[in-house]
Amino acid sequence: MSCDKIRTVACFTVALCASTVSGLFTASASAADKQVSFYQHIRPILQAQCAGCHHPRNPEGEYVVTDFSHLLKGGESQTKAIVPGKPDESYLVQLITPQGNDAEMPKAKTPLSPDQIQLIRSWIQQGARNDSPAKVEYRFNQEHPPTYSSPPVITSLAYSPDGKILAVAGFHEVILHAAEGDQILGRLIGKSQRIESVQFSPDGKLLAATGRTPAERGEIQIWDLATRTLKKSIPMTYDTLYGASWSPDGKLLAFGCSDNTVRVIEVETGNEVLYQNAHYDWVLDTVFSTDGSHLISVSRDRTTKLTELKTQRFIDNITSITPKALTGGLAAIDRHPTQDTVLVGGADGVPKLYHVFRQSKRVIGDDANLVRQFPALKGRIFGVDIHPGGNQLVAVSSLNHTGELKVFNFDIADKFSEDLVKILSERVASRSAEDKKQIEEIRNKGVQVVSEVNVPESGLYTVCYHPDGEVIATAGQDGQVRLYAAKTGQLKKAFVPVPLQQAEPEVAAKPGDSQEVVEEKKTDQLVVVDINEKQLPEESFSNVDPLVRLEVQPAEATLAQKYDTIQFLVTGYTKSGGKTDLTRLAQMSLTGKEIINVSQRGLVRALKPGTAEVQFSLHGQQATAKIKVAEFPASYSPDYWR
Repeated sequence: MSCDKIRTVACFTVALCASTVSGLFTASASAADKQVSFYQHIRPILQAQCAGCHHPRNPEGEYVVTDFSHLLKGGESQTKAIVPGKPDESYLVQLITPQGNDAEMPKAKTPLSPDQIQLIRSWIQQGARNDSPAKVEYRFNQEHPPTYSSPPVITSLAYSPDGKILAVAGFHEVILHAAEGDQILGRLIGKSQRIESVQFSPDGKLLAATGRTPAERGEIQIWDLATRTLKKSIPMTYDTLYGASWSPDGKLLAFGCSDNTVRVIEVETGNEVLYQNAHYDWVLDTVFSTDGSHLISVSRDRTTKLTELKTQRFIDNITSITPKALTGGLAAIDRHPTQDTVLVGGADGVPKLYHVFRQSKRVIGDDANLVRQFPALKGRIFGVDIHPGGNQLVAVSSLNHTGELKVFNFDIADKFSEDLVKILSERVASRSAEDKKQIEEIRNKGVQVVSEVNVPESGLYTVCYHPDGEVIATAGQDGQVRLYAAKTGQLKKAFVPVPLQQAEPEVAAKPGDSQEVVEEKKTDQLVVVDINEKQLPEESFSNVDPLVRLEVQPAEATLAQKYDTIQFLVTGYTKSGGKTDLTRLAQMSLTGKEIINVSQRGLVRALKPGTAEVQFSLHGQQATAKIKVAEFPASYSPDYWR
């Protein structure tokens, strides 16, 4: 998962589309003589002015402008919207042409400018060609697999039940590795750009993957592992799907959605059998109860919720809903192999075990289902797993491009004692000091740190045990898969799971390493990855529609904490009235390099207290921002309240 799963990809995409409106091409008196591009010139106008009402989810007048074939066909009037070569016979032109001061489209908005209307007319007159590039999702298949110049961020790993295969989430694909990490066994290539979760079916015959094409659609993929073929591709919602889990009998598949719902489908038919919207933020992970009768889900809304499948009824909040009981969203969940106890982790960095079914009545301020709480990890927990033996667990986290892995032993019963249930049934405020002490002692009883590993090169986003319980696999930001011994935390192997275009990966060498040591490391050690994005793709701004003004936001700001950041947004305004994002294109000069660091993408980080000035310039236009770095304490304690 960013793995921080920022809200919200869909809103960002719409905003980005809106910011690239008509100014990319100037329709002058000679516009009809110029070749007009649908992709570069017409599409931005439609996205900014029309797509809000005419999109697939709820198309007004049954007219959709986001699909080219529907754009030409028209809507409920059954009148052809666009007649190639004949703008005067095109119904769309009639609707956007003002009669007096008003036009029928865009509805209840300012009419398109004369230049924009002339641009659309010229495009239709020239034949209304669609010159949009082929969508990236259709570029890749088994004959033309994705290529990688650097390792992808890895959001999910899973071992097959027999322990022979390690599935790795990649770009447009799931890579099947030999469990030892020394051989690629297969590449399952699908449509979704990002794969957010992978899970083998209980019998190991199928593999489920959830993913997305951002702000366009979510997708469930179900793969037949014997034939390496896609058995089902099921589109679902208009954005990312997370946290796939199989029912114990392998007949159902659950997953979380970024529309705040949790859903379950029948694997054989693809029919939806559960739709639950009790969460009020993204649902990031799911797991079934031991008998498959209930579903447990975790969300950024800081809750773990219990839902009954048969009735589709929300049953209970397993975790406490008392303010500050959970100080941040939950990202990961796993269930004990033999009992209804779940392990959850999230923004507060504390792994916790909860019994799924409540034994005591709910009282104000309680966290009555909590069984054990473990020492915190650094940063946010993104992955958890329980040992196949049920007496050990692992959690991984990320903080400021670094990661941590911790393994704990524990011993728990499947139910609370009657004496403890009696205490938990009392209101928290009414409990005696002795009762509170007893509860605290029980929740920490038998907790033992087995091993802990710091990973300075990368944040960690996913983790899983090998079925024999001897090996732990983890991966994350830098695209490396690391295999650790479960008992000692010793690194057994680290490898890049995808084939890289570069012949010789650059290896992270330590000071004093001999050439022989460096060469040895190249076989299975860590590859240096461009996390700080020093090498970015080339971009350009043609200035066909002349740039008349630059604006930078924020123009003034203060960095108050050591790890605070600021993102510059440089907007260019063109002569025709359009605007576009020029953050990565504007030339930047910095006064006060010792005060702040500004990346090529405009991300500002503090170096030391003081004031710095940043000037952006492009095509003779300039904009200036002033950044102040406040005095901050040497020690720093992150706040995970939100």
